[in-house]
Amino acid sequence: MKQFLNKDSLSTWDMFSIIIYSLISVFVYYIGQNNLVEWSKAVSFYSFGTPLFLYLFNYRSLRNLYVYIFWVLISFVHIYMYFKFSAGSTWTTPIGTNWFDYLQYNWVFLLYFQFARFIHLKFNKKELVGPTYGGSYDTIDGRKIDNLDYLFFFTFLIVWAILIPIMSSK
Repeated sequence: MKQFLNKDSLSTWDMFSIIIYSLISVFVYYIGQNNLVEWSKAVSFYSFGTPLFLYLFNYRSLRNLYVYIFWVLISFVHIYMYFKFSAGSTWTTPIGTNWFDYLQYNWVFLLYFQFARFIHLKFNKKELVGPTYGGSYDTIDGRKIDNLDYLFFFTFLIVWAILIPIMSSK
């Protein structure tokens, strides 16, 4: 078995996603700093969508130590942004929490993902993959998506979409 977190050079996709996400982060920071209400939907997508983006589109990249370290560092930037902007922001979710609340939990997602990968490798001897829309075959890893892949993804969705907002509203 390959090293759990490999140290391969960054792929074109890795570089593209890191650069684009960094630019988006600067933009969201500017939005938060200036409390631009007309851009609150962008903040909501950024806050709520980051782990979903990572799970569905960057699951292979998160196997690389360098990419994983980048996202861990970003999660610390997110925590900073949470503390800087959540108190003064009126951008609330449909259940009354603040969109910035999600930023404080991205590091939890990163730990969960590696835990799920470890369990999947231990029991299935295959890497964890993200489910694809309308299909049961992962084209990136070239294998059929199994029940454990779905179980880990749906567990993630339940925690992210239901439990995190409940925790944040207290």
